[in-house]
Amino acid sequence: LDYDLFLLVRIFEYRMKGYSTKDATVVAMYNTSGIITTAGLIMIIAFSSLMFSDLLILKTTGILITVTCFVDTFIVRAWLVPAILMIGAEANWWPGRVPKITKQVHILRSRLHPRSSISKLR
Repeated sequence: LDYDLFLLVRIFEYRMKGYSTKDATVVAMYNTSGIITTAGLIMIIAFSSLMFSDLLILKTTGILITVTCFVDTFIVRAWLVPAILMIGAEANWWPGRVPKITKQVHILRSRLHPRSSISKLR
């Protein structure tokens, strides 16, 4: 599914604004989680309609694609992709050039104060 681009483009956008890769990943996940989940649910609903067919091959295909889409939406895009990007950190952008880190997101402060740095990025 191509909604992985929503996340990666947003991470790149925040990285180009001067956030570290880790901070850019956190902010991008915060801002794109709704659209990624919605797109995944739409695909799950669309593919699950195949399970109501009379043909065994379509039922089987519907079950497999629905389960795969569920895993992709809620495990791969929500956990695996950000984890891999966090491990790579600034090496993700090699050999390209990105600006120096000039901004920082304060996660703990965002939980305590509604007008924190993450809520201002929306």
